[in-house]
Amino acid sequence: MYSKQGLIIILALALSAVIGIGATDVSARERPSGSLVLVKGGVPASSIVIADDADWWQRQAAGWLQDYIERATNAKLPIVRESESPAGPLISVGHTKLT
Repeated sequence: MYSKQGLIIILALALSAVIGIGATDVSARERPSGSLVLVKGGVPASSIVIADDADWWQRQAAGWLQDYIERATNAKLPIVRESESPAGPLISVGHTKLT
């Protein structure tokens, strides 16, 4: 299991990947090849995934990530459990089968 400090470090790394995401949509010509689109046109284009047995810290980290992205883009990404078989771009938080 991750310690509180470990989850904070993981969350910081995840947040560093989304810094600079604004509410404006970037055209495909301006977007780097292989980029991850989290929000498109103010609408969530991805989901945050947690394990079915996620502990409190993992759920908390997913909530912090969701809140940060919402503050940056005005779009609230859904937090789903991996058993819900989410589709599209995914952000895995904690111990999931995706990691």
